[in-house]
This record gives sequence, C-alpha cells and structure tokens, in this order.
Amino acid sequence: MARRRPNGGGTISERADGRYMGRAYVTDTDGNRVRNTVYGATWDEANEKLGKLQDQERHGVPVPSRAWSVGEWLDCWIEHIVRPNREDNTYDKYESKVRLYIRPHLGKKPLARLSAAQVRAFMATLTRQEIPAPTRFEVLRTLRNALNRAIKEEILTRNVALLVDMPKVSKDKGTAWNAREAIAFLRSARAHRFYAAWVLVLVLGLRRSDLLGLRWQDIEVLRPGPGGAPRASGAGAEDRR
Repeated sequence: MARRRPNGGGTISERADGRYMGRAYVTDTDGNRVRNTVYGATWDEANEKLGKLQDQERHGVPVPSRAWSVGEWLDCWIEHIVRPNREDNTYDKYESKVRLYIRPHLGKKPLARLSAAQVRAFMATLTRQEIPAPTRFEVLRTLRNALNRAIKEEILTRNVALLVDMPKVSKDKGTAWNAREAIAFLRSARAHRFYAAWVLVLVLGLRRSDLLGLRWQDIEVLRPGPGGAPRASGAGAEDRR
C-alpha cells in the first residue's frame, strides 16, 4: 500500500529507476516560493530528507536560490539562527566579527568551495594588519561556528576552518590593586554614576554578569568610612560591626 505524507507535507513518488523523489514548497534566499526536490534510495530515506527540508523552512532557514556564497550564508546564520536563539551580547559579538572581518575578506567566495588555504590566508592577512590576537581568535571561532551550523543544515559536508590553527592568545593575569590603590580609585570616582557598582566589584569581587543582575532592593547602601573606605549602612549594618 502506498504511503502518504500529511496534508501540506509535500509528496513522495517512486521514479522509473527505483529511487524515490520527495517534493515540497519552501522559501529560497530571494524570498520566492519554490518547489524543492530531494532524493532517496528508499521511501523512508526520501521522507527523512523531506522532513529536514521542511524543518528548515519552519525555522526560517531558506534554501539557496543558487550556490551559497560565504557572505550569504553568514547573513542567514546571523539573522535566522543566532539572533532568535542567542543573547544580545552573543549576537553583537558574532555580528561585529562577521561585518568587520569575515565578510570583507571571504564574503564573495563560494561557500561549498571555501578551502582551508583560503581561511589560513585570511587569518594571515589579519595578522599583517596587526589585528590583536584575541580578536583574531574570536574571528576564527565565529567562522567555525557558522560553518558548523552549515554542516548541521546539510549545506556543507565539512568545516575547513577547523583545519586552521587558532591564534595563540597570551593570558595576561594583570596586577591586582592593593587597598590604598582601590581607595584612591573610589575617591576619584565618587561622583560617577557607576560608583556603587565599582564599590561592589572591589569589595565583593562580583563578576560583571552578577553585578548587572542586581537590583537596588537587593543591596544596602555603602557610604565612605574613615579614610574613605566603604562602610555598609542601612538595615543589618549594626549587626556586622
């Protein structure tokens, strides 16, 4: 008995050569509704490929109206995959690396023909332009992530950026302030609107994400003590003296 797909799920038919052909309407990169075709050795294989094609359509990933360029895929990846599913700061980081570095150098190259040698030459160009190593590290990581997603979407079969060594980034631990330097900084920053935040960073060692998540009702007001050192005031302050 012939198997059927649900209404709106496309069609699957057997070809004269014994293979199966699945067809469904999807949106291409030019915004047109087109009938796309997939093939399988069995009905089940064609059905699986057709399902993946329609999953892409539901998630807003268009099929290429022609062979993807690197720039076209990066634009699609940023807008349809990164923006809806990642936090704003992650989107901003990826978008800036694509716009400032990857697209100007690699954007016009055919995605399917991108080679490790081209990516390696691109990274060498950034080095000659004296782009800092941490920035080059993030640029290559962004490209790797974009190509990994292209593999997941079955647009690519391999990620050539993984064949290129990541730039070496020295980890500078910096030098911590002593108490006198910290107090001097707080004195000079007393009138700044971020003064309370800097007090919390210096006194409690909060990470930026923890600090930005605080509300005024979550903390007690800090006021300078003897010598300019911060001292708690408000509810509970007397209990800690």
